[in-house]
Amino acid sequence: MENLKKLMMLLACMGIMATFTSCLSDDDDDEANILTPGQKSAQIFEMAGTYNGYVYTTGDNLKPDSVACTWHVSASDSVLTIPNFPAKLFTNGINDSIAKKSLLKAEGLTFKASMHPYYNDNHSKGYYTFWLLVDDDKMEFTIEDEGESHNVKVNFAYQMYVNSYLGNALVYSVGEYMSNQMLSYILIKDVIIDNKTFTTYWPLYFYGKK
Repeated sequence: MENLKKLMMLLACMGIMATFTSCLSDDDDDEANILTPGQKSAQIFEMAGTYNGYVYTTGDNLKPDSVACTWHVSASDSVLTIPNFPAKLFTNGINDSIAKKSLLKAEGLTFKASMHPYYNDNHSKGYYTFWLLVDDDKMEFTIEDEGESHNVKVNFAYQMYVNSYLGNALVYSVGEYMSNQMLSYILIKDVIIDNKTFTTYWPLYFYGKK
């Protein structure tokens, strides 16, 4: 049952991709597809609050893994914040055992991303879609490990191709919200530790309820 739930969640995420692919192919000058400032504010106000849920990832064998997380969406600045973000989630796709060991020593990480409401046909019915973008597309922090300091930079992407249950697919850094439930993607491009780059191209998808 649990595996079925995770598969259904992934299928829902794939649905987000289809929605955004369709929207992005629309004429940018079509005023009907542009949210007004009032609509954007109303959407952020509706989505604001604290969510409890899980961040999901998959290994090279596509086996799902999850970490319990709590995040908060602020109505005042449209920022999604995940305190105590688990560094474990940055290790996927990295085969270097020393790099993984260092990352697992990271503590007190805070992930922040800006939410940008996007038009969809069901917006008026309380189904919302949005871009989820990290400022400057990166997150930087320092790890203290056995008396040594290691500088880490995680670079994010707004779109990338990933291997999934449904084959190779184009994924966007987007999310959806309805009935106090949020489902979204965070896309990791690479992780740089002390100037050594580990290209991962790895998606994290998270689901939570208010």
